Amino acid sequence: MIDSHVSVILNSKCYSNKKDYTLSSCQREMISSKIKHAVVIVNPAIKAIFCKQDNNHKVRFEYVKSTNKIRVVCLNCKQIVYFGENPYRKLNEELITEVDRRDREFFPIVFLPLIPEIIEEEIKYFETKYKGSFFGYKLQPSLSNREILEIEKFDSNLAIFIHSGKDPVADPLKTVSFASKYSGDIVISHFAKFSKEVFLAVNNLNNLYIDTSPASIMFNAIKRFPELLFDTNFLGNIKDTQSLYRKIVEIVNERKIVYGSDYPVSSIYKESKILLESNLKEETIKNITENNILRILKINNL
Repeated sequence: MIDSHVSVILNSKCYSNKKDYTLSSCQREMISSKIKHAVVIVNPAIKAIFCKQDNNHKVRFEYVKSTNKIRVVCLNCKQIVYFGENPYRKLNEELITEVDRRDREFFPIVFLPLIPEIIEEEIKYFETKYKGSFFGYKLQPSLSNREILEIEKFDSNLAIFIHSGKDPVADPLKTVSFASKYSGDIVISHFAKFSKEVFLAVNNLNNLYIDTSPASIMFNAIKRFPELLFDTNFLGNIKDTQSLYRKIVEIVNERKIVYGSDYPVSSIYKESKILLESNLKEETIKNITENNILRILKINNL
């Protein structure tokens, strides 16, 4: 099995949360869960980009052309909370370097702050210096408070993993529009927040997929926080997380679904156990947990 949605902390000084979410701790949980590999990013929630007054304030990432720097502005306080070089480049490099020392348990992808003016430069930097050492990119519109459609050019054919949300900037239908113009594969996270329109698009666009991260929390949202999701009435009566998996496989082509735990938001052991107990066909589980993600990452052999 391959977990397609994992994030880790490499340099604890960059984070307010000091919990042990390192590659080693992640690997221990993978071993106990019989997960052989994981697609991994650096956890993007670094303390430098949060408002010092209130971590829950919305921030926006911007490019300052006159200085060739980026700034992060609190939309509540109207204050600049960060100004300087892209803080994620070094973290991405540390992740790639650390993974290179290991036995290929992890497939690193590069986290890009969604700032359209620096995207091209970052792609060129990583695909020149680290070609063959990473497998794609991660974009999180909600964190940057920027829409995916602001990117006019994404000059790559590597996979892109894109966060989805109910908020306007992270609306997965915008990712569908972006995918229709992109040459590589795109994975929309969190079941695309159960957008029926996105599910139809996933079945119709060759390069579009959804991930299942994290199924247990998404099931809980259906029951307790439906306002965080799109209209889920079309799913019918979902009794438990296992039945959620079965329903999704009825609606979405199993070759367009990839498994993800969203570690450390949820437990690798818990999420993998739920999937394995969903009474899906062995071939279906193989597609969701291995075949599809290997095709997306362009990995022909392990």
